[in-house]
Amino acid sequence: MKKFIGSFLFCLPLFSGSLQLANNSPYALSATVQSADGSYLGEVTVPAGQTVEWSDENGPGPEEGVHLDEPTQSLTPYTVLWYCPDGGNYSICEEVAEGGMAVAGYCNGNRFCKQKKQGQQAPAAPEQGSEEY
Repeated sequence: MKKFIGSFLFCLPLFSGSLQLANNSPYALSATVQSADGSYLGEVTVPAGQTVEWSDENGPGPEEGVHLDEPTQSLTPYTVLWYCPDGGNYSICEEVAEGGMAVAGYCNGNRFCKQKKQGQQAPAAPEQGSEEY
C-alpha cells in the first residue's frame, strides 16, 4: 500500500503546470496567464523587482470553463499578459513553456506604465443624489 501511495504522489506534479513570473520593472504589475487556446487560467500581482511562482493547480475550476483534468486539452504553451497598476498594457509573453519563466521587461510591448503626477489625487466621486450633465 505504501508503494502505491508513493507512486501516486510522485505522479501528481505531472498533471499541473507552473511558471516563474519575473517582474523586472519599477512597477507592481498584474500577470494574467492564458492557456494555449486562450482560456483564462489565473492572475497574480507581482511586486516590482520580484519573482513569483504561478501554478495552474490554483487556477479556475470547471465552473469557469477550464477542465484541467481533460487529457485532450493542451494548456501549454502559456501566454502571459502583463498589466500596469492603472490597467494599461505593459507587455505580452507568448509561447512560454511549462516550467519556464516570463520576464515582463523581455516580452513584446511598450513596457511602460503611466505615472501619477506627484501630489495628484483621484477625482472626487459625485455626491449621492447629484447628477452632472
